[in-house]
Amino acid sequence: MLISWRVPKTIQWIVKLFIIYLCIFTAFRIATVIFFKPQSIGLLDLFSSFWLGLKYDLRWIAIILLPIAVFSLYPRLSPFYSNRSKKRWTAYLGLITLLVLFFYGADFGQFAYVNARLNADALIFAEDPRKVCRWFGRVTRLFGYWLDWRVP
Repeated sequence: MLISWRVPKTIQWIVKLFIIYLCIFTAFRIATVIFFKPQSIGLLDLFSSFWLGLKYDLRWIAIILLPIAVFSLYPRLSPFYSNRSKKRWTAYLGLITLLVLFFYGADFGQFAYVNARLNADALIFAEDPRKVCRWFGRVTRLFGYWLDWRVP
């Protein structure tokens, strides 16, 4: 039997999203350790790094979820007020999650390629904006073709 949780739906949703984002961020941190852990560092030595990373992740999760909490104080902007507001908040979370996954993926790729975390040095790959725009168009087109092929 499930226990009834007498908390507003929006707060329940924010807590669930918090747990989901924390799992995503922790999974990326663990994947980074698995793929790039130096041989000279023991697992016990990584605890302080994980603690620092956890504090960093919690700050970013709070920044991501803060608009939902603040705007939900007005009932018309709550995700559970109407289907329209639910779609807006879902689009917001989808965009934010896409950006988070993009930057974590870019960081992972940067670390694999240069053995350094993602920073302003990565902008050297975007020196020529025309070339970047052409590649962006090509990749977007290929992604569209792939989606068209995948979706029946």
